[in-house]
Amino acid sequence: MNSEEGDEEVFHCTPPEIRALATNSLSNLLPTKSRQIYEKKYSEFENWCKENNISTISENVLMAYFEVQRQKYKSSSLWCLYSQLKSCIGIHNNVDISKYHKLQALLKRCSEGYVPKKSKILEEYEINKFISEADDTIYLAMKVSTY
Repeated sequence: MNSEEGDEEVFHCTPPEIRALATNSLSNLLPTKSRQIYEKKYSEFENWCKENNISTISENVLMAYFEVQRQKYKSSSLWCLYSQLKSCIGIHNNVDISKYHKLQALLKRCSEGYVPKKSKILEEYEINKFISEADDTIYLAMKVSTY
């Protein structure tokens, strides 16, 4: 019996009102503001698993998934995806992927040589120029929110 089956057995031995409280608390484990994003990424992972006839989550499965995602995303986004999946897989599948050291090594290797983009910051004179010269019919709302 794996740990998930054991947890299910214990869960069913729990009184119904306590079980309802526990089930309700599961929905509060993800960050409120980003719950939809986490669930969307988890759903995409589940769909990928279904497309590839994968029924059990393992380190090799996640390494393959991240190898595919590596073609689409930069390393910072991969780490974000890892964090999202770690939370969702822990909640939905009772699997702790933080113990998958080869997966973490893969993500670290993806980060080698990565230089994040530096966002441009407007200087005060540029802001003042925008406020004084930009067309009010188009940019008035932006101008008002600036000051």
